[in-house]
Amino acid sequence: MHVLGPQRHEIVPSTTWESLLPRSHALADKAWHAIEGRVGGPLRRDHGAAAIVGHTALQISDRGTPGPQEVARMRTREEIATAVRRLIREKLEVKEFTDDTPFTAMGLD
Repeated sequence: MHVLGPQRHEIVPSTTWESLLPRSHALADKAWHAIEGRVGGPLRRDHGAAAIVGHTALQISDRGTPGPQEVARMRTREEIATAVRRLIREKLEVKEFTDDTPFTAMGLD
């Protein structure tokens, strides 16, 4: 999926989905379903300030990890960063990177 607006290296855990998805609700829904298809299933779709890329990354990383009854809470910046780093290593198989490494430098353009 091509994201208009910010370049990939500008998207960080605190980036809002509102800034990435189309303004039209119909087009945003279509884009969201395409994202769900690429990650293997439905995702909870937060709205407003809670709708950030980092929370979605945590949802994806938590899949298959059963836990006690889920309690909605804000994640810390470090929790989100740790989850994103783990996803990059495990799902994208990139072993050498720092938090400042652009996705294009990882070969993910």
